[in-house]
Amino acid sequence: MTRIRKLGTAAIVICSQPFLGLARSQARVGGVADLPLVAIDHPLGGMASEVVHQRVAQAVPQVLAQLRLAVR
Repeated sequence: MTRIRKLGTAAIVICSQPFLGLARSQARVGGVADLPLVAIDHPLGGMASEVVHQRVAQAVPQVLAQLRLAVR
């Protein structure tokens, strides 16, 4: 994602809460400390499809808000 962002394309990382710190660190190391991060509840892996759909519903408004900011 850092490479995509450096090319000027809107990029957003979606990760679960426990990985936000790691995602911020990686973005900073990658030279895009302002890379938007969208947090979802943890865990995601091994969850029933209904739970995954809930996580998607949780992320979509945040992703749309970040995209709106990116195109200003």
